[in-house]
Amino acid sequence: MLADSVARPHWYSHGWNRLAYYRLAGVAAGTLPRRPRLGAARLAGRLAARRLVAERQRVRANLSRVLAGAPEAALGRATAETFANFAACFSDLWRRGRGRSISTRPARRGAA
Repeated sequence: MLADSVARPHWYSHGWNRLAYYRLAGVAAGTLPRRPRLGAARLAGRLAARRLVAERQRVRANLSRVLAGAPEAALGRATAETFANFAACFSDLWRRGRGRSISTRPARRGAA
C-alpha cells in the first residue's frame, strides 16, 4: 500500500472535551456511591445530548440505520439513552481507572 493512500487519523473534539470537565467527573466518580453516581452520569449524558447537536445528529443517523423503520419518537428516546448509557459506562471506567473496584452486584435496598 502506498503511503499517500493511507488516510491520516481524524481526531475529533468538542467543547466539553476539556481537562476541567474530566477532573470534575473524577471528583464526582470518587465521592458518590455507585447508584447515585450512575444516575448523575446518565442525567449528564442526557443533558449532553441536548447540547452536542452535531454529535446527537450523528448518533441518531446511525441509530436510524440500526433501528430501521423506528418511529421518530423512538429514535429520539434511543438517541438520548445512548448518551445516557455512554456517560454511565464512562463513569464506571473513570472510577475503575482510579484504582477503585466496581461492584457489579445490585445494591441492596437501603444500602449506600
